[in-house]
Amino acid sequence: MGPFPSPCFVSILGGPAENLTPVLCPFCGVIRHAPCPLPLRMVRPEVYMHVSKLFFWTAGFLIAGALTCSLWFLRSHGFSAREKPVWYEAYAARHLRRLSSEPGARSLKNPVAATPLAIAEGRDHFADHCAACHGNNGSGKTEMNAGLYPPAPDMRQASTQELTDGELFYIIRNGIRFTGMPGWGGEDEDNWKLVGFIRHLPKLSAKEIELMQEINHLEE
Repeated sequence: MGPFPSPCFVSILGGPAENLTPVLCPFCGVIRHAPCPLPLRMVRPEVYMHVSKLFFWTAGFLIAGALTCSLWFLRSHGFSAREKPVWYEAYAARHLRRLSSEPGARSLKNPVAATPLAIAEGRDHFADHCAACHGNNGSGKTEMNAGLYPPAPDMRQASTQELTDGELFYIIRNGIRFTGMPGWGGEDEDNWKLVGFIRHLPKLSAKEIELMQEINHLEE
């Protein structure tokens, strides 16, 4: 049987395909020089309907499977805030911090120089307002944080330190929805000093922790 013309026997350039090995078109079912290059809407209606049904049945099956797995997970694990987040929840929480900032916030730079005085003022502010959840050293190993879901991250690690100054400022000022991080508002200068102190956390000394403990009496 030689190649026969069909409603879809048109090349990508608009003309008939020539000098090609005959093949069976996977869409229209006709032996022709090349597979049909036209969209599915140009294929025979019964073939298009078959493909459409197959697509929607497959999508429905995957959605139903995902919902079933989610229901099983919730029924077997519950909604306890004391559970450790699974990997995809931790991944989503990390990226939610970036998504929580306005587009223009990422490019903001800290206008407050990291002088010893500014770092000390940011440290005292952190000890008084932030350490209950984040810990004096930023590790997040506190009784309060143990009951949060998702828990506050270790702020000394790259996942926090790689955020821009503007992102940190925006999170301090506005918080993050669906987490335990509130939007504190506050004065911009105080918030920028907190940003400076967060940058200082990986270098925090034992003496500085003692000074913070004099303020909040937290034990590490």
